[in-house]
Amino acid sequence: MLVEIKSISGKTLYVAENVSSIKEAVEQAVRSDISLAGADLGNADLGNADLRNADLIHADLVGADLYQADLSGANIDAADLRHADLRSANLIHADLRNADLRYAKLRYAKLREAKLHQADLSKADLSTADLRRADFREADLSHADLNGADLSKADLSTADLHHTDLRYAKLHHATLCSADLCNAKLHHADISEADLGLANLREADLRNADLSFANLFEADFREADLSHADLSLANLIGADLRYAKLHYATLGSADLSHADLSHADLSSAYLGLASLHHANFSNAKLNHAILHHAELTCAILCNADLSGANIDDAEFYHADLRLAILDGINVGAAQLEGAIISDEFSL
Repeated sequence: MLVEIKSISGKTLYVAENVSSIKEAVEQAVRSDISLAGADLGNADLGNADLRNADLIHADLVGADLYQADLSGANIDAADLRHADLRSANLIHADLRNADLRYAKLRYAKLREAKLHQADLSKADLSTADLRRADFREADLSHADLNGADLSKADLSTADLHHTDLRYAKLHHATLCSADLCNAKLHHADISEADLGLANLREADLRNADLSFANLFEADFREADLSHADLSLANLIGADLRYAKLHYATLGSADLSHADLSHADLSSAYLGLASLHHANFSNAKLNHAILHHAELTCAILCNADLSGANIDDAEFYHADLRLAILDGINVGAAQLEGAIISDEFSL
């Protein structure tokens, strides 16, 4: 029988012969290199379809069934894929720039090196999807489910990820410069060696996350939960960690110079060999923290709780320790030349 494929405006784009379904018609058109730009394929049953390198720019695919479809290399720029079922679909190298994927189902989908610049994926399900090296610059991923997704080396610069679920996600070597991760769930995520310079992580859940070797320059972690997180050798220069939870966090050899950690909870945290010069620890909890060989030159520790902390060979040159709680620590084991202990006394 004949199956006609029309555009959203009603124009005939292709008439397929000797086919029994819209799926076969679309596959025939794609094999014949027919452009389906602007095609009206809303709610179409295209499960398992072979649509490699298809031209579906501006197509209407709202609610379409594309389960396990092969869309590798396809041009789906600015297409409407709201509520579409793309579970386990192959979208490797696909062009989805400016596409509307709100509420789309992309669980287990393969989007390696796909182009999703400025795409809208808010509230989409991308859990366990393969998103390695994908381009998500300026994309909207707010409230999306990326639990267990692989975003290694993906580019998420300036992307909107607020309230996004990234638990157990792999973000190794990913780029998240200036991204908005406010209230995002990132516990147990692998963010090692990632670039989060100037990123917004306010109130984010980063418990047990791996941020080792990450660039966190001037990132905003206010009220974030980094309990038990690994920040070894991370660049936290100028970062804002006010009221952050860092108890039992590992910050060995990290650079926190000029960072603001006022009112932060660093109880039992490991800060051995960390660079903390000019950092602000006023009113912070550092009780039982390990600060051996840490460099705290000119650091502000007013009203900080250092009770029971290990400060062996730490450098407190010209640090401000006024009203700091120093109970149970071996002050003699640290280097305190020029440190201010009270308004009347400095060493």
